[in-house]
Amino acid sequence: MDVPEGLKAVYCSPGFWQSNLSLMRDLAYSVAGNETNVLSILSDYILWITRNIEYGSFETPRFPNETLLGRTGDCDDQANLLIGLCRAVGIPAFLQIGCIYMPERSSTSNYWEGLWTSSLTDIGWHGWAMVYVPPWGWLPVDLTYSRGNSSDPLSHISSSAIITDPTVQYMNITVSNYVVESRQFKQIVVSGMHRIITSDVLVEEVQDEEIESNMSVFPRFSVFLLALSCAACVVVPFFVFFRRVRVWERVNAY
Repeated sequence: MDVPEGLKAVYCSPGFWQSNLSLMRDLAYSVAGNETNVLSILSDYILWITRNIEYGSFETPRFPNETLLGRTGDCDDQANLLIGLCRAVGIPAFLQIGCIYMPERSSTSNYWEGLWTSSLTDIGWHGWAMVYVPPWGWLPVDLTYSRGNSSDPLSHISSSAIITDPTVQYMNITVSNYVVESRQFKQIVVSGMHRIITSDVLVEEVQDEEIESNMSVFPRFSVFLLALSCAACVVVPFFVFFRRVRVWERVNAY
């Protein structure tokens, strides 16, 4: 595998992806076999996960071994399983989290024993893997939202949400153990009887601007703009307003 050692040192450590567990390593090497081409190995991992892991949502993120043993997980759970397999064989990978613009979508859900109320307007939170594949570099791998043929592993790259949909890259998780942090935060909320109300809104504004000008102002927004970079002047949707409102209060215990 033609992967720079510097990237391996940073993006192949076990971390919470548990790539050093025998359960993960055995599966990673079993699926990869004698293959040495990174894209081929990645394709085999994608196919294995899509065929063996069902979609299921949980109130906090899962560790890769939990997803593997339970054979179920949501977007970031499945992405983390893929990342663990990649890191086990020396393929750099990390988790990326963002939000997809989903017009006319509105929902309100309750979590954590009803103490957290989450309202979403025109927005859907999502997670996917970023994998280093020579000679192309970092590529998104979307296991649960791909608009392409699910049986085609490459469609989980070419038709990933961040490529096909207006998507805001919100956070890269490369080191921190957000699984433990999420569970600890839930425990604080539930044990302290705190109530959290969050409202996430993503607003689209259409402007007639030159691509180069827009990209300089909004460098982290919507990589789908790259596909339009050959145009001189187009009508481009920009997500100029992302709002998260959080209200935290103590619930009376009497």
